[in-house]
Amino acid sequence: MTSMSIYPLSGVRILDFSTQMACPYGATLLAFMGAEVIKVESRRHLDSGRRSPGLSDDPNFLNMVPRFNDNNQCKLGVTVDLTNPDGRDIVRGLLRISDVAVANMRPGKMDKIGLGYADMRRERPDIIVLSLSSMGSRGPERQYAGYAGIFAALSGLSDATGYVGGQPTEGRATIDATAATTVAFATAAALFHRKQTGEGQHIDLSAREAVGALLGDMYLDYTMNGRNPTRKGNEDHVMAPHNVYPCADKDSWVSIAVGAEREWQAFCRVLGRPEWITDVKFADPHVRWKNRAALDSAVAEWTRTRKPYDVMHALQNAGVAAMPSMSSKDLFTDPHTQSRGIYKEFQHKALGKRTVIGPQWKFSATPLDTAKPAPLFGEHNGLVFNELLGMSRETVQEKEKSKVIY
Repeated sequence: MTSMSIYPLSGVRILDFSTQMACPYGATLLAFMGAEVIKVESRRHLDSGRRSPGLSDDPNFLNMVPRFNDNNQCKLGVTVDLTNPDGRDIVRGLLRISDVAVANMRPGKMDKIGLGYADMRRERPDIIVLSLSSMGSRGPERQYAGYAGIFAALSGLSDATGYVGGQPTEGRATIDATAATTVAFATAAALFHRKQTGEGQHIDLSAREAVGALLGDMYLDYTMNGRNPTRKGNEDHVMAPHNVYPCADKDSWVSIAVGAEREWQAFCRVLGRPEWITDVKFADPHVRWKNRAALDSAVAEWTRTRKPYDVMHALQNAGVAAMPSMSSKDLFTDPHTQSRGIYKEFQHKALGKRTVIGPQWKFSATPLDTAKPAPLFGEHNGLVFNELLGMSRETVQEKEKSKVIY
């Protein structure tokens, strides 16, 4: 680590060999917390997030994919051909001055090119290496390929999500984001361990397990009761009402959940139905749940003549949980999210003005203000190779000419 601590991870340097979304965004979360993240790619090992249908691999187009920019904010970017021995020598130099390396190639691929965990430890004995893969580095399916929808299916999340009688629901970007969060969490924990002990380590992270580990009650119900929970739409297994209800405008919805008895009584009064409080069909949580279809129908009659925010304000003012089901437009115009400063704006050299989602955390002692665009392809070759590694300009030019820096 280097000196100076402004943000929680200031002084931590991370090499990022990852592509797509989950691992790159995990490294971005660490960059949000102040780590210096150097993204290593090349024309031979391009982050596929830079590619977009209809655009070529011309460098001018590689810098114009918004998805790449969103997933790789706040990083430096260098281009080194890892298949070239001279390129690997450059990377070994970077490893000697780095604290962490993250990658999401299939298990064994980094070892084959001489950049596995054992190889990295020879360059820096206390280095932390995180390897994210679909299935993990051990087990019979370790070489299987996967994308976000596959992780969701294998984790059990898809089977549990959807309507009764309907097909399992495919998960996409949020699944990658879940794995990304685990990348950041595990790396931060390993950094803490190294600070305490001086010991680095390898983190073997399976995206399938990162998602599945969050489905606690499903596992619990099966291991304790032998039940196999499956899709039940928006219903809860205890609470009623608990659903998403239609509102007055086209495709507008509000989510309502009533838990405690005091919430139920307040709910009845707001709806102008105080008689429900003593109605035998709704008298306690269990009978409300048994009669949830009739209850949902009656609640929908009330919401259907109102706007989502009007329902939210009326019920929230009475202490009942209710929120609009938001579209992307709603998210960016919602007064509360705007007041929280979630969205950041910056000027990207290829894309112009961009609005992105910034750090999700609000640290009191080290507030984060680290919004920066993703690197252009090879944007920081000079900074990293000349200033950090001490390579001469002539050497860098020679490596570029021989396509080592490529």
